[in-house]
Amino acid sequence: TLMEGRTPYASFLKGDGEMRRRILEFPWEDTELGSIENWPKSLLLTLDMVLSSKLPINLLWGEQFIILYNDAYIQMLGPRHPTILGMKCAEAWAEIWPVVFPQLRLIHTGAATWNTNALLEMKRKGYLEETYVTWSYSPIYIEGGTVGGVIALQFESTREVVGERRVRTLKEVSSQVACEDTVKRCCWAITQALSLNHWDFPFATIHLSDDNNMVMVSSAGLRPDHILNVHNWPFQTALQSLSREKCIIELDEDPSITLKCKTAIMFPIVFGEAAIGTVTLGLNSTIMYNDDYENFIDLIRMTIDTATRTAMTRQLEKTRVQQLKYLDNAKNIFFSNVSHEFRTPLTLILGCLDDAMADQLPATQKHRIEIVLKNSRKMLKLVNSLLEFARMEAGRWKIHLRNVNLSKMTLNLASVFNSAIAKAGIKYMMDIPHSVSLILMDQEVWEKIIFNLISNALKFTVSGTIKVSLRENDRDKVVRLQISDTGVGIREDQKSKIFEKFCHVEGIKPRGEDGTGIGLALTAELVKLVGGSIEVESVLGKGSVFTVTVPLISANSNFSPETSFGTTCRNEFVEEAMSWVNDHVVSPSPRQLLASRDDKEILFVESNSDMQHYVKELLQPTWKVAIAGDGIEALERIRVKIPDLIVTDMAMPRMSGLELIAKLRDDVATKTIPIIFLSAGTEEAKIEGLNAGASDFIVKPFSARELKARVSTHLEISSIQLNLENQVQNRCRQLLEAQENRRQEILEKKMTLLALEKSQSQYEILSKLSPVGIFCADSLGNTTYLNERWCEITGYSVHDAHEKGWMTGLADQDKEDLLPMWRQCLKGQPFSKSARYVHKAGSVVHVLVQTVVNSGMDSNAIIGTVTDVTVHQHLEESKLDLLRRAEQEQCERRMQSEKNKLTLERFIDNICHEIRNPLNGIFNNLDLLSESRKKYDDFVNTCFEEGNTVVKDRQSWNSQSDWECIDSVRMCANQQQVIADDVLHLSKLDAGRVTLNNRAFNMGNLMKKTLRNFSMEIAERGYHSSLSLPEGQVLAVGDPDRIGQALTNVIKTSLVSMRKSNSGKLSVMLTRLDTFQSAQKFQVVIQHNGTAMTSSVQAALFSRYTSNLKTYGEYGESGLGMYITKGLLDLMSGTIAVICNDDGETQFTITLELPLPDAEELISTTPEIQFHRSASFEANPPTVLIAEDNQINQNILRRFLDDLQVAYQIANNGVEALDQCESNPPDIIFMDMEMPIMDGLSATRMIRRREKDKKLTPAYIVGLSGNSGPEYVAQTREVGMNDYVTKPYSKDTIYRKLADFHLWRRHCVR
Repeated sequence: TLMEGRTPYASFLKGDGEMRRRILEFPWEDTELGSIENWPKSLLLTLDMVLSSKLPINLLWGEQFIILYNDAYIQMLGPRHPTILGMKCAEAWAEIWPVVFPQLRLIHTGAATWNTNALLEMKRKGYLEETYVTWSYSPIYIEGGTVGGVIALQFESTREVVGERRVRTLKEVSSQVACEDTVKRCCWAITQALSLNHWDFPFATIHLSDDNNMVMVSSAGLRPDHILNVHNWPFQTALQSLSREKCIIELDEDPSITLKCKTAIMFPIVFGEAAIGTVTLGLNSTIMYNDDYENFIDLIRMTIDTATRTAMTRQLEKTRVQQLKYLDNAKNIFFSNVSHEFRTPLTLILGCLDDAMADQLPATQKHRIEIVLKNSRKMLKLVNSLLEFARMEAGRWKIHLRNVNLSKMTLNLASVFNSAIAKAGIKYMMDIPHSVSLILMDQEVWEKIIFNLISNALKFTVSGTIKVSLRENDRDKVVRLQISDTGVGIREDQKSKIFEKFCHVEGIKPRGEDGTGIGLALTAELVKLVGGSIEVESVLGKGSVFTVTVPLISANSNFSPETSFGTTCRNEFVEEAMSWVNDHVVSPSPRQLLASRDDKEILFVESNSDMQHYVKELLQPTWKVAIAGDGIEALERIRVKIPDLIVTDMAMPRMSGLELIAKLRDDVATKTIPIIFLSAGTEEAKIEGLNAGASDFIVKPFSARELKARVSTHLEISSIQLNLENQVQNRCRQLLEAQENRRQEILEKKMTLLALEKSQSQYEILSKLSPVGIFCADSLGNTTYLNERWCEITGYSVHDAHEKGWMTGLADQDKEDLLPMWRQCLKGQPFSKSARYVHKAGSVVHVLVQTVVNSGMDSNAIIGTVTDVTVHQHLEESKLDLLRRAEQEQCERRMQSEKNKLTLERFIDNICHEIRNPLNGIFNNLDLLSESRKKYDDFVNTCFEEGNTVVKDRQSWNSQSDWECIDSVRMCANQQQVIADDVLHLSKLDAGRVTLNNRAFNMGNLMKKTLRNFSMEIAERGYHSSLSLPEGQVLAVGDPDRIGQALTNVIKTSLVSMRKSNSGKLSVMLTRLDTFQSAQKFQVVIQHNGTAMTSSVQAALFSRYTSNLKTYGEYGESGLGMYITKGLLDLMSGTIAVICNDDGETQFTITLELPLPDAEELISTTPEIQFHRSASFEANPPTVLIAEDNQINQNILRRFLDDLQVAYQIANNGVEALDQCESNPPDIIFMDMEMPIMDGLSATRMIRRREKDKKLTPAYIVGLSGNSGPEYVAQTREVGMNDYVTKPYSKDTIYRKLADFHLWRRHCVR
């Protein structure tokens, strides 16, 4: 109708949309464009096209570029809409006019322009905002052929541009700090990377903590001469904020910073459990500090944390390496100094001992001097080894190359050990040809390598062979020395440690005693010194092979010739080797022990051979002495014969003295043997030995008399005898069992071999009859056999497959997938893989390839099968397709079920609301009718009492029948409300949408209130009721509404079953069963007499529709109450049980465990506020707006407000309510939630928005609805309602809301 009577061109503006309406209503007469009726057709056509577009388009018309735009452009304008409509572009966009004007001016020449992601600093939200826009300007020609305007298509790309910029910054920071190994350099790299993004961070500084002072270590974005005022910066707050909180700092504008920066953000740099510094980043004031900005800063912070943590770890590791290097150097210097100091006294001792040996001495004395001389030489060898190792690690070992005949030299050096190895009963082999060339070698280094390796082989080889071989490899230009033995070998996990210094191989007993652990380490270093390498191959229990490889450097006349061999360290190694075989005490065998005399026997356990000789000579004249080299050997001897006393050292190889005594004390047969410890340990070692079960402890060095006295004493008190016969019998039985087991193993192997020979003959027959293709291949992967079935599957003959073997015909992709698996199969790893053969005829055959490694045929021979699974593959694909369809159908059914369920819930909610609306009218009209009837009865009675003849017959005014009608209607309404509530709760329980509103409440008050609701019914029926509560307040935390609902249902069920009882009794008892630290357990017992329940009724009592049962169905109940009660108690982790006896007494027991309230949650005992007309209320009475579409509910609220003489207005929907608030703003609004045209939630939302925009005093809004769920209450809070009332409501409820408003208004005034 607005366009009627205007020019035909105005019809182009017809249609929906906000901007169409605003353009039509705008006073264009006051602008350059003039009245809309006079606009040119080109403008109207273009404007209609712009308004119909869904893209943001801006139309600029005329010489002054008057602004018009469509609905999609509103979002880009922000708060400037709609004031910018009809303005000149130069005035509306003054801040960006210098940027866009040159391009607009160009449009008048007829040329179009465009820009991509151009920066425009717009002032849309009260500040200059960094904005990136992509736009296109196109000319609009008018009727005369000239340019009349510009059509601008614009898209804002700020989010994309800023996001890409920030991603680049994160990548730059990560790449810059990747290789930094100090914290300061890392901080410098971080600020340099951040300086590349001065748009997000105008400046960046990093401060590190140094003796409680903050020192700036790097910065970016500031002038070199700029000094930041950091005195007011919250450094301590940031350092203490290990919870990763950020501090915002307000800054003054600083011209030295690239962009305007009014605030900065500071956060700590955390390493471990402490903050080591802070990072301060300037924030760009032209970018809003929103979630995206904050998330970007969080990512920067995490990147900085990771980088600084890595740099700090590298810095600490670098410092630790330097410290370890310093300690290692100090250790080498210490070893060198100590070794030098040892040499002087050792030289004097050895000289004197050599002189003493030349004198004529008794044999006993001479033997003792020999022991001292031998151990002194051992000590000298140890000192020399320490000196050499210290010199090696300090880098002071100098190489002296000579022209050496390596064959002759190696043969002479290895021959030094001939006598020692022969005496040990070991076969000694030397494979050293004379053809090795004359090469350059350090003679001293080669001697030590030979001596260390051969002595090591002798030390760990008890029997078998030691072999020395030397070979020259002309092709590789190397010489290889191999020294192999058949000794104890080395465990696999110990091989990598064997060349480490001070390494002792665990669990291996060498000849003699343990060494220092530097022999092999020194050998490895010497080999490296001459440019060679050393390797070891070993099998535990079978021996070891040490291989030394040195470069073959031909002799040169510029170097000195070789000298005599083995002069530097020959004596030390040979004497030590001879001591292992000469001085080793051979203990008597078990057979000799059995034949020995029956006197006291002492077992001495010691690894040092000299100490063995000394103690044995000391004790041998008095007692029989047996020797064991360590704990394991001692245990073996004790198993043969239990000694009368054991003397043992604490520190020994393989098994120490403490481990030995632990095993002896755990065995009943050896538990009481006296044990004496010999050790050079401290007082702590003595206490440890005695606590372990030792009988005595003697500290080295000790006197001979002390040892004899203690041994004699302990032998005298020892009374343990050995049962040697039982030990021998047990050992013989073990040997017989082992022999029988061995015989069974040999028999099983023979049977296996026979079966294998038999199966070999059947193999070819089976392969011909096999339904699968079979192929065989050797260890090199060459196909050796293909059966006929393989040829049928692939279509190729054996002759066709002679090159590619069983892979002939495989699809290219499958062949690439199978080749790595085939290579692993050749190494012993079988596989199973699906593949495809391309049949010779062209068809595709799906197969399953499986292989096994058959070590019984050849070395790593392989047998494979090719099974045709083409049919199976097609069936599987069909099955998968059916499964996918079934899953899709099931998903669709599930979604439809959920949709139907939601629709049913909404339908039930609406039905309950529609039921409660008339119920509200029924209840409140009944209340009003009751009040009127009571007033009328009082009037009639007063007339009769005063003798008024108006009422002639008092009996005719008897109102008893009227009251009965009112009560009947009320009972029907109550029953209708119960049914509505049950149906609503049932739907919410089934949908899982029942929520708990837990809060502090008084359990006793809740019990009283619940029972009070039934007081009228109990009194009318003549029943007796009782309530028992604990003493004092019963406070708890829970949902009182749900608990009260459950109690109400149980009491209601009890009253139903009591209807046939003439003297009904109902008792309710609350008991506090137990109180825990933060919770308490309650029990509610509700007991009544009445109709007895059968067992079937009890079993189905908590099911749906219990009223269908015979006993309860006659009362007409809905049958949902107890089902709902059970569901609510399950939701609150409670229980309910029922017990019924034959006399009709029924007891319901409810158990609940509820938390204790905190001090802040204690329930207030302030009585409920009652409404009264105060003086302030009379002076400033409120105005009320009733927004209700139901006429009955309107009348009820009118009656309530008329009684209070309160002025009110009526609105039938939300739109009328908005108009009433606009024309005559009310103080209180009773707002129905469900109304036509506009509901209460939408109306409230718009009222609050209008109050905020116009800064009006807010109205007190009370929501009215038949829905009482928490979700509805939450919706009222979200839109801004002050309170919420569920229908049906009473007069007291409305009056209480007026009282709440009275208090609320007084609070607002204050």
